[in-house]
Amino acid sequence: RRLPKIPKGTRDFTPEEMA
Repeated sequence: RRLPKIPKGTRDFTPEEMA
């Protein structure tokens, strides 16, 4: 899947998955 710019500390989790 496409990975948007992720903040440091996160691995390959997208904002939607972290919500």
